[in-house]
Amino acid sequence: MSDDTLQDASETHYRYLNKSDLRRLNNQAIDNNLNRSIEPDFVEQVEEKFPDGREVKYAITNRMLHNDKEWRCWFPVLVNGELKQVYLDISMVEYEALPTVEMIKSQPELNS
Repeated sequence: MSDDTLQDASETHYRYLNKSDLRRLNNQAIDNNLNRSIEPDFVEQVEEKFPDGREVKYAITNRMLHNDKEWRCWFPVLVNGELKQVYLDISMVEYEALPTVEMIKSQPELNS
């Protein structure tokens, strides 16, 4: 995938962030006066853990090159049990430092 296109929908690996990363990157976007950031009060409502205690990982499902230094990213977050779409501008350096997760592309055979 070239750096000047939308994220390829056929990709199987996605960058992700947890709530701590979301808070940190959102604060950077606000501090640097980037075009897309999230209201801090809303970020605090984003769920950090599932009811069983597992950490929620938010896959960055869409991105496009915004300028020479940032990706414009949009992805769902979980708030009060509902998925809400957010937009966040993230520097290329910070984006590349995020961990990746492999997404399952097909349903497993259950009757084999």
